[in-house]
Amino acid sequence: MVEEEGPFTPFKYIYANILRRSHMSVAMIGLLTVSSLLLLQALSFSFEAGSATRPESTLWGETPVKPLLEEMGFGEEISSGARRATLGVFYISSAVSLISGYILLRSAFTISMKERRREVELLKALGFSRGEVAKLLVGEGVV
Repeated sequence: MVEEEGPFTPFKYIYANILRRSHMSVAMIGLLTVSSLLLLQALSFSFEAGSATRPESTLWGETPVKPLLEEMGFGEEISSGARRATLGVFYISSAVSLISGYILLRSAFTISMKERRREVELLKALGFSRGEVAKLLVGEGVV
């Protein structure tokens, strides 16, 4: 039986090779292989004619992937690993956002102070104390 060539033929080939691997080789390849297995299973079922009507149904519970992964011992490890990975990405992106926001605000405030250098010197010449000038600048920076 010759399979019909299509855009997802390479995925089907990879999927078939992943299914032939033993438990030990899948464990050694790690979570990336498990997620690839889920993705390839979803692609193969979603795009074959008449096998599935909803892509969601192929991802959660209606495919033989879930029992296969449970037999391999990846049942709860996948969901907890995915949860940890998602939280890790969230924390890293939050930290990057905070750091870049801090750098952006600091550079904007620094540029503003350099441009207003003459105004600050004029206020000091008029008799404003250093604290009063600082209060004005910090107040403007907060706004």
